[in-house]
Amino acid sequence: MNQFFTAVLQRPAEPAALERYTQALDSIRPFLTASALGNAISLLEQIEEHEDFDNRIADEARDRLGMHGC
Repeated sequence: MNQFFTAVLQRPAEPAALERYTQALDSIRPFLTASALGNAISLLEQIEEHEDFDNRIADEARDRLGMHGC
């Protein structure tokens, strides 16, 4: 089984919830291998949907990650 997983978290606006959220992220920080602020998923979708984007790039990346058909 893969040792990694991806999570997308919505930052809460309410102050008490934001404090708990921040504490939770701080507690897992030693295990984080990557993070992104902003909407990286939407950005990548926009890149892939661009008329000049070569779909072979995405297909090869998915193949390398074992994400066939995603």
